[in-house]
Amino acid sequence: MRKLDRSLANYLLLLYGGLMIIGLLLVIFPQWSLMAVTWLLGFGALISGAISLFLFWKNRKDGGNSLLLFGAVLGIIVGILIMIFRLEIALVILPSLIGVAVVASAALCIMASLRYRELRVSSWWLPLIAGAVALTVAILIFLNLSSTVSLLTRIIGFYCIIFSGIRFGECCTVKKYL
Repeated sequence: MRKLDRSLANYLLLLYGGLMIIGLLLVIFPQWSLMAVTWLLGFGALISGAISLFLFWKNRKDGGNSLLLFGAVLGIIVGILIMIFRLEIALVILPSLIGVAVVASAALCIMASLRYRELRVSSWWLPLIAGAVALTVAILIFLNLSSTVSLLTRIIGFYCIIFSGIRFGECCTVKKYL
């Protein structure tokens, strides 16, 4: 179990580092990067879902982790949808889809925070802050769906940078407890 937790923490560090790079692209080049990021998000969601499914499958004898399975299924479904409907997703559906994913991410962060607090992890508050940031961004996304794609792209970019930075710090902190 300990080895799985360490490999999951390493995987999450890579994932959040990549998300920070995507966020920077979205903020700096919102129009140009939207289609490229749509492809990257599609591939990233598929890869993330596949890795999470593999880690869940590998850990199934130890009781598995239902959050890992939920993330795997969600990642695979989102990845497939993004790859099928690229242009429509980039212009219309992507902000809504990301808004829903951000809400789900906020819920997972809050649940992780509660679990860390039970385990007496000193940085239990980091995922709580990430969850609050995610909820704030989800509200901004849903309130601005009729705004220009450029504005929504920048909002999503800032979310990627801030959220992944917090979660990256959380992974670094929690990793020493594994």
